[in-house]
Amino acid sequence: MAVYVLDTEGTLDIEGDRDTCIKLSALSMMLSSYLILNVSSNLKVTELDYLEMYLHISELIGKSYSLQYLQHLDILVRDWHDFDNCGREAARAYLNNETETMRKTGKYSRVLETFRSPSASCFLMPHPGKRIPQTSQGRLIDMDEDFRSELRTYVSDLVRGVWRYMKTDIHEEKLACAQLGQILKEFVKLLRVQQYSFSSPLEMFFSVENHKCMKNIKKEFQDFMETQAPSTASLFKILAVRPSQMRSRVSGEASRLRQHFEVSLQGTDGRQQLLEELESHLLDAGNKFCADYSKRFTKCAVLIGFAVGGGVLSLAGGVVGAAVAGTVLATEAVALLGSTTAALVTGAVGGSVSMAVVGGGVGAGVGGAIGRREKRREQEAEEASNNQGSAEAEAPLLKHQ
Repeated sequence: MAVYVLDTEGTLDIEGDRDTCIKLSALSMMLSSYLILNVSSNLKVTELDYLEMYLHISELIGKSYSLQYLQHLDILVRDWHDFDNCGREAARAYLNNETETMRKTGKYSRVLETFRSPSASCFLMPHPGKRIPQTSQGRLIDMDEDFRSELRTYVSDLVRGVWRYMKTDIHEEKLACAQLGQILKEFVKLLRVQQYSFSSPLEMFFSVENHKCMKNIKKEFQDFMETQAPSTASLFKILAVRPSQMRSRVSGEASRLRQHFEVSLQGTDGRQQLLEELESHLLDAGNKFCADYSKRFTKCAVLIGFAVGGGVLSLAGGVVGAAVAGTVLATEAVALLGSTTAALVTGAVGGSVSMAVVGGGVGAGVGGAIGRREKRREQEAEEASNNQGSAEAEAPLLKHQ
């Protein structure tokens, strides 16, 4: 097991930026399984204020990322005034006294609850000695013997019990490095890429939850498109829905998901930015899918044209078969290509004596024309949507013989 020691000096600096403090506290909570709050002389009101906020952040982050809420908190009081009463035993009495004071005042509910739990402990450290402030080296030889003794005890206890404090999730399952790394990547991306400023721990929680919701909606949209035209879909299933109809379906689903996301948004920070981000993603993903679908539709139309043309002629045989194929395909052409093209197709087939060649040629011609017609319709619909913002016109339903 790798043990990481992270110094977050300045996290609770009363002169520091509150937004930065919130972010650093959240990162500390995500990384740590054993938190040490280092205070001078005793717990002051300002430190209790920040600790209350820190515990709130810990609770919310744990909920957002399914992490164990505050595995252990150790209050390390340095420069303790009573040199003769230091260490764990004396600290237990001090912590009990602080807990009773908070109970009477009714303040700091989260701190009070934590101090009463087995996940909290305390240690009192004496002043390191007169020589320490006079040097910047921090050498052991410059420290008083009682300070060195307590420091040795504290560090030894901490290292000896490290196995009890491995990072766990809400189910108390140990987290692998890859799991924790992924959580950190997602959160840091939220902080850096989006450039969010959190006015409170609750707003930070809302931002995390909003991004989780957006991620789910993007996946739901992708799943919807895949079910509309799966890679294993038959030619006839593809031809049953024209590109213009598919675009209408995709546009309707994107609009529904966008409205759902807007209703689901929590908090006030970055709402418009989130909406614009989702809209851009839905538009890009939808356009790409519809473009790919239009290509598939055209290809299917050509393939069906070959199959119908060649197959009907081969079965019917001769000029009579050609006439039958011409009638069948001409009927399809009337619906898809118009009466003029239909007459040309019928005439071409009726005057031919070739079987598979004529049948396949006519079928392919009709299929290709279907594809070209639909591609043109798709382009016209897209241009109308871009230029006028109007809804796409409904075209006649494609029918198959």
